[in-house]
Amino acid sequence: MTVSLNTYRDVASLGTNVRFKLDEQTELRSDGRRNIGNIFSRAWDCITRSDAQVASNKAVAQDFVQALREKYGDEIANTMSRDLSAQLSKGRPLTGYRIQQVMEKAERMSNNIQANNRQLLGECLSELTDSALSRLGGKAQGLTRQVAAFAIQTAISESPEFREHGFKNALHIIMNEFGDDGDGFARQQFLEHFQDRALKTLECRLLISDLPLEKSVQLDVDHMTTSKGTMQDVRDRLGENGFDEEDLAWIHQQGMHVGDTVMRFSPEQIALLKSRDLTIELGLQYLDKGIPIHERTLVGAYTDGQVHGEPRALSGGAVSKPYDVTYGERRMVYKEPQFNPKTGAESGYGPSSKLLGIDAERPQMTVRNVATKAVDELLGFNLVPETGIGVLGGKVGLVMGYAEGITPRYDEDVNTTAEMWPTIGMMLAMHDDPLQAIKDGNPEALSTLKDVLEASESRYELNVDITDSDIGQRILALSTGTPQEQEKAQEILGKMLGRIEDGHVIQDLRITATRQRSDDVNFEDPVVRRELVKLQLLDALTAQGDRHQANYILRHDDQGRCTGLVAIDNDQAFGPSITNPNDLLFSVMQGRGVEGPDGVTRPGTEGLNGVMLPGVVDREMKAAFDGITPENLRASLAGLLPAAEIDAAVQRLDVIKTHLAKLEREGKIIEPGEWGGAQATTALQGRFDSYVGRDRAYAGTLREHEDTDRQNLEDLFRV
Repeated sequence: MTVSLNTYRDVASLGTNVRFKLDEQTELRSDGRRNIGNIFSRAWDCITRSDAQVASNKAVAQDFVQALREKYGDEIANTMSRDLSAQLSKGRPLTGYRIQQVMEKAERMSNNIQANNRQLLGECLSELTDSALSRLGGKAQGLTRQVAAFAIQTAISESPEFREHGFKNALHIIMNEFGDDGDGFARQQFLEHFQDRALKTLECRLLISDLPLEKSVQLDVDHMTTSKGTMQDVRDRLGENGFDEEDLAWIHQQGMHVGDTVMRFSPEQIALLKSRDLTIELGLQYLDKGIPIHERTLVGAYTDGQVHGEPRALSGGAVSKPYDVTYGERRMVYKEPQFNPKTGAESGYGPSSKLLGIDAERPQMTVRNVATKAVDELLGFNLVPETGIGVLGGKVGLVMGYAEGITPRYDEDVNTTAEMWPTIGMMLAMHDDPLQAIKDGNPEALSTLKDVLEASESRYELNVDITDSDIGQRILALSTGTPQEQEKAQEILGKMLGRIEDGHVIQDLRITATRQRSDDVNFEDPVVRRELVKLQLLDALTAQGDRHQANYILRHDDQGRCTGLVAIDNDQAFGPSITNPNDLLFSVMQGRGVEGPDGVTRPGTEGLNGVMLPGVVDREMKAAFDGITPENLRASLAGLLPAAEIDAAVQRLDVIKTHLAKLEREGKIIEPGEWGGAQATTALQGRFDSYVGRDRAYAGTLREHEDTDRQNLEDLFRV
């Protein structure tokens, strides 16, 4: 953010030799006094200036030029840049004296430009008026020449070009001195530049002449001209059944461009923003981030003014940047949508999104979480945490209730140096000392290392202190033990590319890989079973394509009993390509596939993480779906999702209801208290139609992998 020119004017009064810098909050601060001694002391001051000081001095000068640009425009700012070349290019300090000199010169230039332009406007006004009226032709009826001239004079004199650009300059004066018509040449340039503005000014006046607007919201050509349509398009959105005078006054008060604003927003959107006292600037963030301006998405309690304490960055963030934030008394997770800087596309759009049929041009990943919460409320399942749109640091993003508990899958970073280095060392055998080649930054060695690590999804770091880790502590313990243990410590250090230095265990090269682990989830717990089947049904209705084992959390009480489930990361949902929930099945890689509850055999789809419809539900779950109609489902999603996605949700609802009716005929509807019984146990064994069966099997596989890693570590330390 640029420091205001008034601030520079104020600080310059501190003294002509006072130097200035920008602090971390981009506020202007004194940086001591400039050395004004003899030439040798000034030269020494220049020679001893650090790189940081040079960079700081350049930053202040650049900010000062930007402040001049915002006040006076490009022409004067560029001229002043030449006067500040030593500060901008060499990093000399900006002093109060230089600020005063430059600002006085800029003001003189501005006054001269406007004085000359007023003279040119007086000389050209008649011709500009006649030209504009002529080009209007019959449309100009009812517009007197006097009124037209006054409107044109006002529009031109208030335009940025009139204030900032000198149409009569030194070249014209020289031309006059040598007998050429420099004044005439300046007038011609002035006419050519402003003749279109004169025409648009009259067009604007005719377009809005019948609007009942007060003087405070009178629209001129700058307000009406927009890149998103013609002035007539803007006019068509004003007045009856459109934006009223109160809307225009509200837009005007915020200093927003009326033409652009009314072409980007609907009257209903403006009404919603006004109802929550939200600014147009905030509304523009909604539009830019693909978040509908809707009753369910309007910022309410989650504002910067409600934030308590310092937001804490959380791990993760492939799709968005998560922060642990307390709004009022509520602990929440805030996620700012991320966008690809090259394509402008929302980064949450991935393989699952494409398979679901989500529009790549307008994925609206953030609002899919809000829509999932809406469906959860409609069912009364209470699986999705509090979800809404909020603000952090002035930026609009998703806000969800903070959930704590356990999950069948989480990530853990593992030190894999001992198992990876033999392969890497062999690949680098052409180097006399492979490790030293890496430490020296040898391009070939680094390229080979990165290729091997990329293939195994691993990372490396140099010179890492691992003393506080479990491995580091065990090495230290061995190093102070028996001679045999000390020998073992040296053997391990060799495999770990490590050394002991001043009581610390240092790895010259540490290689780490992310391994999936599993919390100890009791899938025989009736509460766990019931919550997972509810989640399975919710995901079937919302077409959730990415409900893997790390995308839900199981909550427990103080006695360790499961009390409920929280569904997180709900953005990969509502794709229109999935009209039958059974098609969410993950790739089974089992012959020709598996037969679904609808009699169709499916191989599943690589990239999706769903299962088919469950083989058992309870009466409360069926009653929840019995209570949903196509009409109330459409109503809950209206304005949040595109029509095609809502249509697909209605089709999925029909498939689910048909399936539940079939289960009832087959006697597979149980009571809510029977999830620990034999019927539920039998029905929840399968991996392809049950989250319980799928995730129980997956957790078992992860525990086997963890046991293998643990055994390998024990083998490494066995004396």
